[in-house]
Parts: sequence; structure tokens; C-alpha cells
Amino acid sequence: MYPYLLRGLTIERPNQVWCADITYIPMAQGFLYLVAVMDWATRKVLAWRVSNTMDVEFYGPNPQIGCWYLAALRAGAEMAAHIGEADFAARCQSLFDSGSKWIDENLFNGRWYEQHIVPAAKPDEIAVGLRHDGSGARDVSDPDLQIGPGCLTDQLVGEAAALTDTDRRSVADAARNNSLAAVRLMLASGLPVDVRGQHGGTPLHWAAFHGNIEMTREILRYNPPLELTDADFQSTPLGWAIYGSEHGWYCRTGDYAATVELLLKAGAALSEKQTGGTEAVKGALRRFGAKPLN
Repeated sequence: MYPYLLRGLTIERPNQVWCADITYIPMAQGFLYLVAVMDWATRKVLAWRVSNTMDVEFYGPNPQIGCWYLAALRAGAEMAAHIGEADFAARCQSLFDSGSKWIDENLFNGRWYEQHIVPAAKPDEIAVGLRHDGSGARDVSDPDLQIGPGCLTDQLVGEAAALTDTDRRSVADAARNNSLAAVRLMLASGLPVDVRGQHGGTPLHWAAFHGNIEMTREILRYNPPLELTDADFQSTPLGWAIYGSEHGWYCRTGDYAATVELLLKAGAALSEKQTGGTEAVKGALRRFGAKPLN
């Protein structure tokens, strides 16, 4: 089962999240294929197309065909080695290594692999058998229906399936390391917001512990659990913020009062009598009805 990458995200405005799907329409012979792109919040259809084939006509290097080719080479190397064809195994492995290097250097944009569109000057430049009358781009010098800089859905599924538990906890580790840029990128890429890291703390625990108001605000965009307690100290993110204001790694520079207020505004539960915290934090707690104890 693949993880649900939108878990915890409140989808409430147009153009925040789009979705796409393919419907198979049975005909007397075979199928037609209806693909639609919809806005998740409004349920409006943004674009649609019907085709009698699921073929994709790529102009230029792309991750889908490229990675299928690399997978075939890797499988060929393994099978050749198994039956004792060392020379062929070495040839397949060499092509796999050089191809992988080329795709990484040329198609990876820092977040995903994209297609580089390379139009043909005229139809005669396309090999026989790759172009068919009545299908494909009408103008090969300006082909339509290309992926270009977009990210293939298959790639997202593959990346999600390839994530290990260590990969998933990397967002909590990034928060522990106080790296806002890394946390922002990982959450935007679909890593879970409620994953646990050191001490069983979530990314929100660590952002609160550091008094990092910007990181806390970014994490709250993904609706993290506010009352989840860590494994070692049985405390919530609010508790970590209060404790961190006095004993945290950034207790002299972190904005703990603002972090506490942000957590409380987000709905964090407040004990009527709260212990600990700097005077600034105690002041924030009082504004929300708590009676801090020394």
C-alpha cells in the first residue's frame, strides 16, 4: 500500500491541488481512454481528452522510456551473469551505468526527472515504424501532448514506494537540525508530517523546541497532530516549546513566546496550571488563560 501523500493537508481553495485519472470506456471492440484533470476543491474539470490508444509519443529524452531502458539493461546484466555470459553482462552494466549518469545529469531538475522536448524538423526524420498516419503530433516541429518540465504520476508513485522508514523520518531529523529549507522541501514533496525522529519527536516537536516560528508555521500548514506526545518525555509540541525556552539549544535566540502563541492559536490544548517557561512564554500562556506556576 502506498502512503497517501495529501494526508493532513486541508484542501480548501481552487488551484491548491489538482488530480487526474484515466477511465476505460468499453466499446464494441476494445476501449476508449478518457483522461481528466480536475481541481480537488471545486471539483471542476480543468482539461480532458479522449483517445483510442494509451501510447505516448515523446519527442526527446524523458524519464519514462529512459528508466524502462535502464531497467531492461540492469535486468539483462543480472540474467547474463546468472547464465555465465560475463561479457554481455559487463556490456549491459556499462550501458546502465553511463545511462543512469546521463539521465541524472541531464533530466533531474533537483526535485524530479523531466522530459527535454526535442522537436523534429520534418516527419522524415522520425524512424519508420515510430510514426503512424492519423495519430501523433500534427506538427512534428511543435509537438503537443508532451510532459516537458512536468512530473509523471508514475514517478511519484515510484518515489513513494521506494521510501524507507529512514527516508520518512528524515523530515523529523531536518527539523531537529533546525533546517527550515529542508523541512519545507520534504513536506512539499509529500513526506509525512507526523513521522517520529529522535526521542520520538515529530517535526513539530523539534520546531517548537527550537523556538523556530517560521518552521512551526510551515509545519502547521500540513495539519500535524498537536497533542501527540513523544516517546521519551511524554510531552506535546507545546510542552517542548515551554521547556525549550529555558533549556533548548536555541533558548537565547529562539522566538519561543511567538511559537507558543502560534501553537495555541492552532488549537493546542492548554493546562489551566502550566509549569516552566521563560517570563515571555509565561506571558503568552497567561494571554490564553493559563496560570503558569514557577
